[in-house]
Amino acid sequence: MKDLKITDDLLSPSKVIKVEGKMNNPVSLIDKAATIYKTVLNIASSGIQNPKFSWSSLDGYFKGRVIGILKFDAWTKLEITIEISGSQDLTTKDGDAMIVIYPTITTKYVYSNPFQIMLWNIYAKMFYHEKRLQYMKESRHFVDRIKGEYLSALGINAM
Repeated sequence: MKDLKITDDLLSPSKVIKVEGKMNNPVSLIDKAATIYKTVLNIASSGIQNPKFSWSSLDGYFKGRVIGILKFDAWTKLEITIEISGSQDLTTKDGDAMIVIYPTITTKYVYSNPFQIMLWNIYAKMFYHEKRLQYMKESRHFVDRIKGEYLSALGINAM
């Protein structure tokens, strides 16, 4: 079976949100991502992936990536990737961090013949388009809340 994927960057044209700041124990922001995903997106731990984390015990440099996946329905999902990098003093634990948020929304239709893909296209244009726009609006709201959580963690008041 083949599939047709439609992926949109929610923050187009910029594609990412960057937040930078200084704080005590900035490496803790990586662990905070799972908590933020659970509260903002209301997803279980199974919807959170932590595929990458590195830490240097020599200079305190760290980098991590956490991915949260929220499934809206059988076809559409929101995927928010948060990459956190920075450095932390090994004795005082003070340091800096840069947080980059990449949100995408993907709709995937599975089909097995040309007639079925024609029906999917008709359904998508006539009925599902409005629902997908609603999902995109809701997703942008989630991204703004995640950004706000990180701004408050860094001690920055959002306007």
